[in-house]
Amino acid sequence: MILEHLRLILALPIVGSLALSAMSRAAGAQAPDARAVQAPRVGAMGARTVKLSYVLYGRGFHVLNVVVELRLTPQGYWVRLNDRTAGFLGFMLHTDVTSTVAGRFVPGGVQPVHFESSGYSRGAQRDTVLDYTDGNPAVRVLTPTEPRRDPVDPARTRGSIDTLSAMADMVHLIGEHGRCDGHALVFDGLRLSQVSSTTVGQQTVPPDDRSPYGGATLRCDFVSLEVGGFLHNEEEAKMRLPQHGSAWVSPIVPGAPSLPVRIKFEHPRLGLATMFLTKVEQSAAPPGG
Repeated sequence: MILEHLRLILALPIVGSLALSAMSRAAGAQAPDARAVQAPRVGAMGARTVKLSYVLYGRGFHVLNVVVELRLTPQGYWVRLNDRTAGFLGFMLHTDVTSTVAGRFVPGGVQPVHFESSGYSRGAQRDTVLDYTDGNPAVRVLTPTEPRRDPVDPARTRGSIDTLSAMADMVHLIGEHGRCDGHALVFDGLRLSQVSSTTVGQQTVPPDDRSPYGGATLRCDFVSLEVGGFLHNEEEAKMRLPQHGSAWVSPIVPGAPSLPVRIKFEHPRLGLATMFLTKVEQSAAPPGG
């Protein structure tokens, strides 16, 4: 349960931007705050793939390695995320999961086409496949079955978006408007969550021996509330509570939009957990190549 929750957290700092994206394009975007962190529009990435490596610490221990690959064009996007347990947690609770999405940019935000996730987690091989029609998800594969988990009514997932598509929407939204206010409905095949995000403003991220990235950033605070797909176990009561966190984004890649350099969030078992960006790579090769 720890890693499934963390997988959603990885995108929480930015999914709140989805509602702002739709409202801005429908009603006319407000002029961005001149003091806000700015970045080029999504098309500026061209054919490049940006690869971001993160480490996650909880209660002082290194518990997770995360690698995000992001490829954007003016027409569409491709995102892949791998999370793998590390340190003592990796020895006791091995997890290695890769999730991938491809989608299009449309008026009002993003439109995922195909999402899949596959890997070892909670003692078993787990696979999820979502296909989208008219912006609504259809679960094609979801294995293994979990009798103790509440099913999510498909009617409740209409208009929802996967976490990786939310990440793609963030990088061009903050680049265009310099803010992250809004809310979104997020569905990963198992859980349904409501997420809201607010712009705090400019802050300086201090140096840290776990990350070479910091300096001037834009801080976004977020709140996630799971509203469906609960797993009935000892953590259920905690998972029904709002989960709070903050992200600091900065234009760390020349010619590309702002990206998260640090993320802090509450976790039922890990307490106040922190993700540090450790490495940034760029490639002109096709995704995964």
